[in-house]
Amino acid sequence: MSHLTAAKHLLRYLKGTVNFGLLFPRAANKSEGVLEVWCDSDWSGDTVDRRSTYDYFIQYGGAPISWCSKKQSVVALSTCEAEYIASAETTCQCIWVESVLGDLKLNCRKPIQLMVDNKSAISLSKNHVFHGKSKHIDTKFHFLRDLVSQGRIELLHCSTEAQKADIFPKALRPCRFHQLRDLLGVKALASYV
Repeated sequence: MSHLTAAKHLLRYLKGTVNFGLLFPRAANKSEGVLEVWCDSDWSGDTVDRRSTYDYFIQYGGAPISWCSKKQSVVALSTCEAEYIASAETTCQCIWVESVLGDLKLNCRKPIQLMVDNKSAISLSKNHVFHGKSKHIDTKFHFLRDLVSQGRIELLHCSTEAQKADIFPKALRPCRFHQLRDLLGVKALASYV
């Protein structure tokens, strides 16, 4: 797809979604007090420097409050490592969001549940033994293990289909994009006025 074709596609999308926005529900619901977090990563996605891109999406009370797509600061040697680093970076944001919510006198259910679609990264977060394949990972990312062992963070497996952060790193087919957009809480606001 040429740059001009992509730009035209983007402009058509923006024109068709000018009335879309984020809906922050006013009524209390069953998810109030729950910090819902998803993170994902590609592996070696940048063909120039081979660094991976990670993404996270955070909801509180069913409303989106924080999201990001960012290139990792180091080169990951495996998919597991890229997902583990993404989980650690996302955990930093979770701790900050939890602090801000605390300042606002809003409580979060503990532990914060982080949805990850890589079972090896989840295992690595629970395993305190350094193995040959993981000992090179920078110690700054291993604070995730401490938070898991303290019960502050819990990494849970979710399928790729349920991974809300999957919308950020790559181009998707329209039906998958619309499905994830709806899951993120982006709605046509005209129907709520």
